[in-house]
Amino acid sequence: MVMLAAYSVWFYPFEIAFLDTSHHGELYLVDTITDLFFIADIALTFFVAYIDSKTNMMVYDPRRIAKRYLSTWFLMDVASTIPYHFLYHLFTGKQQFWLCYSLLGLFRFWRLVRVEHLFKRLEKNIKFNYFAVRCFRLSCVALFSAHCAACLFFLLAEENHGGRTWIDDIAKYGDETSIWLRYTVAVYWSVTTMTTVGYGDLRAENTRERIFITGYMLFNLGLTAYLIGNMTDLVVESARRTMEYRKSIEVASTFVNRNCLPRRLEEQVLAYMSLRFQAERLNQQRLIEELPKSIRRKVCRHLFLPSVQQVYLFKGVSLGTLMSLVSGMRAEYMPSREEVILRNERPDEVYIIVSGEVEIVSTTSDQSWLDGELTRLSLESLSSGDMFGEVDALCGKPQRFTYRTKVLSQVLQLKTTTLLEAMRSNHDDSVVIVKNFLHVSITLSLMTITNNAFDPIRFSPVYLWLFSLFFFNCGIHHTIQLQHYKMSSKILKNYGMVPFPDNELDEEETKITANSYSLLFLASLGNAFFLEELLKEGLDPNIGGSKGKTPLVYVISINNQHKIHYSMLVSVWYKDPV
Repeated sequence: MVMLAAYSVWFYPFEIAFLDTSHHGELYLVDTITDLFFIADIALTFFVAYIDSKTNMMVYDPRRIAKRYLSTWFLMDVASTIPYHFLYHLFTGKQQFWLCYSLLGLFRFWRLVRVEHLFKRLEKNIKFNYFAVRCFRLSCVALFSAHCAACLFFLLAEENHGGRTWIDDIAKYGDETSIWLRYTVAVYWSVTTMTTVGYGDLRAENTRERIFITGYMLFNLGLTAYLIGNMTDLVVESARRTMEYRKSIEVASTFVNRNCLPRRLEEQVLAYMSLRFQAERLNQQRLIEELPKSIRRKVCRHLFLPSVQQVYLFKGVSLGTLMSLVSGMRAEYMPSREEVILRNERPDEVYIIVSGEVEIVSTTSDQSWLDGELTRLSLESLSSGDMFGEVDALCGKPQRFTYRTKVLSQVLQLKTTTLLEAMRSNHDDSVVIVKNFLHVSITLSLMTITNNAFDPIRFSPVYLWLFSLFFFNCGIHHTIQLQHYKMSSKILKNYGMVPFPDNELDEEETKITANSYSLLFLASLGNAFFLEELLKEGLDPNIGGSKGKTPLVYVISINNQHKIHYSMLVSVWYKDPV
């Protein structure tokens, strides 16, 4: 129907101006078939459902559909479909139209509404380039205006049977009986007038032509403003992001110069602004947040669940708990060398690396950082499938290291409160999460420290920090908050089983000896509160290590090395554990 509408509105002005339909029966047949199609479309419209603008509900009632159509576009559709040429010939018996009857056929231009709807759908369709579709639409508007003006200008000259007209000047171009030559000359005049060039070789020769040309030039004022305004908007919109980038860089440069920041810090600020602009289109969180909850949950499951299932902390966790965690995650792209978590910071989020690489950095004092002379020592690198920030979430202690991206990285951000709430709501999954944390952060620590004769000074600072934080804070404090104290005691006993001397022991003696060795190890780290809890569990305080050292010796040793006040530990040691 759109193609038929385009044909009828384009060809009708040419037909009434340059052709005699009485000598072109095939054109009359094509016009009749086109009108029949539009008559059928009018009949079918009475059965097409519509959306009520007040209730936003689909209306299927035929009476309401017919009433709405009759009160809106029915009359214009009928007027644009009436075959005026056939009716004129039927009632008068003449083939030639009068000018007034010819102008009635211009009601066919109402069919342009269908063409406009097509262009609107194409502009909204992401499969087509918006700039190209918009330019094509504006070009069609300009060409159609020039075409109609050329046909009407020639029709005025044809209807003027007396006096001189502008057609008299066509003789200089050759055979004036050629239809295509006359049409070409008329379009030439129309385009030169539209573009305000006006060479003067074709001009009005009578009053009627002058009036028409005056109206056409006034129309061109509005048309030119419309075309230039739309083209300007398209060009400006295509360069909008570039202008925003330049403005952000200018603002950052002004800020740096006004505050006299060091050269190195200036480069970091400008580099970050540049990389943020480049990664802006990769940020999908804004779109996800606009989706309904049901769709957002499915999208998050498709995007994030495979990455979350690879993380060690969530191995063996039920799908329901994973979905509750995934639905609360946010995906962010971070440029290279961006410090995600700073030293001594207590982040509110846990981070999972989807792509890229993050390094764990040990830094110097804060004063050195302020002076711009920060010394960094890279301790370890994390890649896709790793996570960081979980120590603060489970242990409630600030970070001792800085986490910094090495390349452009995508990370999933999970609120600490969301993680703890998921652990509170599911007892079994909370046990699995704590066990996973212990397995990765502690098992290797026990093996390494055992091989080094319980010398914590020789142990890796990253794992030692993770281990001590968990045992000093997470093992008792957070599990009491979660009301799982008995569960924490069992986990401590299971994961506290370090190697002990090879001798024949029964099952009960094996448990006591293994847990006593865990007491020996924990004493080497030192924590009065936690030692007291383990003594209450019945662990032997007089167990000796491979070098004959007792837990009390390790407590005193820690006091000498780390200036820990051990009087409280000693009092705990000789306190009745029962």
